[in-house]
Amino acid sequence: MNNTENFLIIYLPPETDVLQYGFKKPVFEWAGEEFPQGTFEFTFNNLLTVCLNETNYPRKHTLVNNLLPSIMNPETWVRLDMDPHTIGEMDNLVFSDNACSDKNIVVNFFREILRDNSFWIVVYIIDESPYELVSCAIEQLKDFLKKALEAEKSVVIFSPRLLEECINSPGEEFINE
Repeated sequence: MNNTENFLIIYLPPETDVLQYGFKKPVFEWAGEEFPQGTFEFTFNNLLTVCLNETNYPRKHTLVNNLLPSIMNPETWVRLDMDPHTIGEMDNLVFSDNACSDKNIVVNFFREILRDNSFWIVVYIIDESPYELVSCAIEQLKDFLKKALEAEKSVVIFSPRLLEECINSPGEEFINE
């Protein structure tokens, strides 16, 4: 599978402080001095890297915007984009990673990123394929990503609490047309 058109995006609530997760700016050293450059990023287990989307481009993700009630506007949420160079690594780990949770890099990656948040969204876009909307616990994310890759179908995964909140939003339909 060619991963050049695949994207993994993680949305966290606006009040999330990514610096508590160990996000850092890469440092460029010149003449013995260090200069931070680029965007904040977090690398897990020297394999998977996500970057804070500070430029807010492309901030509007139509797929996610159309799925959420207006009270949960993803344009205000913290957006993390998986580094395009690690998408292929993620795909490989989804299929080959040890199922034992303490050695499962994919599950542990999501536990680290999503910890302390009961509201989150993980979007995995495979080319321009149709998408499936699901809700699951963090421990089940790997299984849903594997199914999406096998079916070559994009998936939008909501935390169970966020899905419940969306469904119970007064005067809003969950899926906006």
